Amino acid sequence: MEECLRKTYTAEIAKLERERQELLDRKLRGVATPSEEVRYRSLGWKIESVRDRLDDKKRSAYAAPAIHINY
Repeated sequence: MEECLRKTYTAEIAKLERERQELLDRKLRGVATPSEEVRYRSLGWKIESVRDRLDDKKRSAYAAPAIHINY
């Protein structure tokens, strides 16, 4: 993977984790709105998605041609 792309993904993960941590702090203080709680959960999925893009094994699986079986 290109180093530039890896740096971009790493920076995106750091940004998303900071935002998620801020939302967690609000949740723990009991001042988070329902939409912030939803955002907190969705950020977890987004972070996982970006980490998957960094994983070379998963990237190669996504890039592989799909196998179609016709019955």
